[in-house]
Amino acid sequence: MSITTAQKLASEPAISARVSANAGTGKTSVLTNRVLRLLLDGVAPGKVLCLTYTKAAAAEMSARITQRLKIWVKAGDAELVADLQDLIGKLPDAALLKRARSLFVAKLNSMPPPRIQTIHSFCQEVLQRFSIEANVPTNFKVLDDISSKELLKEARQRLLSKKQDDKKLAEVIDYIAENSSETKFYDVLNEVISKRNKIRKLGLADFNFENLYIKHNVAPNTLPKDLIAEMLNFDKSAMNKYTEALEKYGKKIAQKHLVKLEQIILQRDGLAYANFYFKDDNSEYTLKHLAGNKEVSENFAGFEEFMATEFERLGGLLDKYRSLKLLKFTECVYALAAQFLQIYDDLKFRQGRLDYEDLIYFTKELLNKSNAAQWVLYKLDGGIEHILIDEAQDTSPDQWAIAEILTDEFFSGENAHNNNRTIFIVGDEKQSIYRFQGADPKSFGRVSTKLAQKATIAEKEWHEIPLDISFRSVDVVLQLTDKIFNDENYRKYVSFSGKEILHNISRQGQAGRVELWPLITESGSKAIPNWEIPLTHSKYTSAEAEIAEKIASQIKGWLDNGRKLASQDRKIEPGDIMILLRKRSSLADSLIRKLKAKNIPVSGADRMVLTEHIAVQDLLALCKFLLLPQDDYSLACALKSPLFGISEDELFGICRGRGKGFSIISYLEKESKYNELYKELNALLQIVDFLPPSELFIHMLDIMGGRKKLISRLGDEVNDPLDELLAHAEYFESNHTSSLQEFIYWLENGVSEIKRDMEQQGNEVRIMTIHGAKGLQAPIVFLPDTTSNPVDKSKNPNLLEDDEGYFYAPPNSKLYNKFAMQLVDEYQENALEEYFRLLYVAITRAEDELYICGKISKKDEENEGKLKENCWYNVIKTKMEELGESDGDVLVFKSEQNVTPNKSMKKQMVKARAQIPQYLYEEAAQEQGGAFTEMPTEKNPQNLDAIARGVKIHKFLEFYNSNIEVDKGELANKFFEDKQIAEEILQVLEREEFQEIFDKEKSFAEVGIAGIVEGKQVNGQIDRLLVTDNEVVIIDFKTSAEKPQAMPKKYIEQMRGYKSLISDIYPNHVVTAKILWTSVPMLESVDIA
Repeated sequence: MSITTAQKLASEPAISARVSANAGTGKTSVLTNRVLRLLLDGVAPGKVLCLTYTKAAAAEMSARITQRLKIWVKAGDAELVADLQDLIGKLPDAALLKRARSLFVAKLNSMPPPRIQTIHSFCQEVLQRFSIEANVPTNFKVLDDISSKELLKEARQRLLSKKQDDKKLAEVIDYIAENSSETKFYDVLNEVISKRNKIRKLGLADFNFENLYIKHNVAPNTLPKDLIAEMLNFDKSAMNKYTEALEKYGKKIAQKHLVKLEQIILQRDGLAYANFYFKDDNSEYTLKHLAGNKEVSENFAGFEEFMATEFERLGGLLDKYRSLKLLKFTECVYALAAQFLQIYDDLKFRQGRLDYEDLIYFTKELLNKSNAAQWVLYKLDGGIEHILIDEAQDTSPDQWAIAEILTDEFFSGENAHNNNRTIFIVGDEKQSIYRFQGADPKSFGRVSTKLAQKATIAEKEWHEIPLDISFRSVDVVLQLTDKIFNDENYRKYVSFSGKEILHNISRQGQAGRVELWPLITESGSKAIPNWEIPLTHSKYTSAEAEIAEKIASQIKGWLDNGRKLASQDRKIEPGDIMILLRKRSSLADSLIRKLKAKNIPVSGADRMVLTEHIAVQDLLALCKFLLLPQDDYSLACALKSPLFGISEDELFGICRGRGKGFSIISYLEKESKYNELYKELNALLQIVDFLPPSELFIHMLDIMGGRKKLISRLGDEVNDPLDELLAHAEYFESNHTSSLQEFIYWLENGVSEIKRDMEQQGNEVRIMTIHGAKGLQAPIVFLPDTTSNPVDKSKNPNLLEDDEGYFYAPPNSKLYNKFAMQLVDEYQENALEEYFRLLYVAITRAEDELYICGKISKKDEENEGKLKENCWYNVIKTKMEELGESDGDVLVFKSEQNVTPNKSMKKQMVKARAQIPQYLYEEAAQEQGGAFTEMPTEKNPQNLDAIARGVKIHKFLEFYNSNIEVDKGELANKFFEDKQIAEEILQVLEREEFQEIFDKEKSFAEVGIAGIVEGKQVNGQIDRLLVTDNEVVIIDFKTSAEKPQAMPKKYIEQMRGYKSLISDIYPNHVVTAKILWTSVPMLESVDIA
């Protein structure tokens, strides 16, 4: 792919720039080319800092750079000239060619190398370098997800335990519990953790909460009961006229109003009185509703004036009451957050740990507020000259703050004129979809504008560069994209500048297809009327199952019929297809089931909860039985699993035949036909108390053949959860007491979610969320989840943030004051913006073909009319009706192949997953090879003392260093209890000719060696390897009490194998082999013919 003019300008090393890159425009290539041009321009590799959003992106960019440098080393002159000319836009001279060829070695030898890393990796590096200045634990480790969840759980437990001794904390927790739902407490704590860096800025320990009361015009000492009482201070005369009109002229609804008002006034319930006039969302009831019927308002002359007065009076009081409740609850949440975060931080620091949020927070504090900030900036400033920021639209405000501090010196002071330092920002506000992780797409434009102003003042080149030529998608996909997002109704959600969104097409004349399928509804009846006995079978198929079946059938037809991908003139393969979902739901499971039922290779879900996988559940059921052999339910679950393969009928027979009061295991013991099964279970019962969880699982999966059985039933993808289970067990053992019972509790009470790398999957259909697909692409994309509501208004945050950085915690939605409602509206507007940015990302994953479908509930009589107007399906349908044509009930927008197919186009998938060879499941055959295969040892089952003697002597000589001045006799006597052995070893240590052997500057101890000699496998451990300028000596210790008269043949064969392998490693040295007999002592050369 030739480099475009915009890409060449963007990679120009002398300029600073902001690049706005549409989807598929070669953003990663631009970043890679810029780094290459910086290196070609003479910039030291260690002076470059490239910040990426993910580790995968950093690894890919680093790999691309390394691969390009390797090509330059090996390329011929003509090939290298052409490549460099395309990169830099001019003919390279001889000096540049020479530098290009030297860059690979320069990059390998550079200390530090080019920093291509995530912002978190960079912050970790800074904090480890300046841990004292940052006031963080020296040599800290970063918490992984499992450790973080464990610490958070412990912090919650300690917080609740502290309640017993802390009266103020007890009052706070009790108030929160009494004034909110049963789940609110934990929901608030979870949100405090997710927003802890923002909350820390408030300085909760010294926070003056009275300022918030004043800000909202509420006196801190105001009591809710006073406001409630004031609500009943209505105009009694007017109220009498209102109630008289209701009584005299009111019909059904009006009479209900009358009864309600009489009860309210009798009970002196001012809050109920206010709620008589206002809905839960703070809006007023209509005059028509309050009158009940028109005769009431017609016969009450001052009806409208009375209602207007009450609306104004009660509206103010009700909002003040809600403000008071909101602020009181928020004050308690602040107090709770202060204690909780302090406990969590203490737990981390005691273990010498930081989490990922800490990395950002403490780095920003170090660079911004610390007394040592100038020193740190000076040290960093001297090492970084060029900063590149990838996926800038997903950078959080705190991360931007770090980048701004790092670049402050780039455009000010002496550095601005003495060095040509640059900053390079790449992003696309249309693709910002990680708001839940703190991303702020508006910062992308705001910060880059500020940097551009600094560069202009410093008289440095700054460019705004759009990348709008798409190399990924065909014409029809991009036309649909432009048609949707240039509509003013939707452009405002993805573009803050309001500029026209334009995708220029690189793949002109290539075939493409977009289809909009009709909505799918549920078939059959789902609900059964109450009390009706279901005597007849009622077939019910969910809409999700219908969609899954239709998609699976479509794919099956393509594969069976050999349908071709026209743009590449090749048959469609499973790996060409990606199914994208807005959220993880049961639709993913339905799709996986339907595809597997049709024998279509499918990679499975991109995330899974470990304990929800059936293979893991089978193993845990077996473990629960081992812990309690009388647990018949767990044993029954294990027996029915592939681990034992007992059928449903047979299991029923076992359970029925065991008799009352007897367990399943006791029944299996008595029944002769289950002898083998009982022996297998009993063997596990015998070892369960002596093996840590990881070894027990290894025994089940490998020695018992459990992995093979699970794979045969569930397929190769079962390896992922099994391997993850083993990893969890090993992690648990390294951090907890090795107890199977405790491990099961720990695993089942934690959220063990596995994120699978779908980019590295084989030739399989991929099913994933749109968030997970960011950065990926596929020739064919399905969007089946297009009819869900744009914004779920029932899931507003527990902590609402205002523009000043303050957080508010409403007890529930009924206590939103006007200010809180405004914050909620802003939150929902932001959510709607991201909803459409997510659609942009989804559509632009498609290279050639895009298929849109959706479901609707059968209960919606008007079907499509019941969908939200701005849901994805309706938005796409409106534009497809303009662009496409009807093909039956399907809308189709397509283009034909008018150019030669690109058969060399890189497929975005790896080769099919290799099949596991059968020999891995078979017993290993007896190896042939005699002495080479089975090396001689000192072990002799008849002489355990000789074994112990040899082990002890070998261990001593392994660590002995003749360079260190010590009392050799004292050392030997301390190590060996047997004085005869100590005297023997002392003679070895004192022999002058042995000193070089034990000189650790010249010799290596316990050198492992393996290889093939004369077609036979050799595996061994060389006791000492002495290496000089011209010679290599292999020394093997023999510790038998007596030296044999003649050199045993097996020793000669052993040393021959060692010498052959060492000679290959040191081809220019003379290699000799010697045996050190410790009992003599004597160093004897081995004559190898």
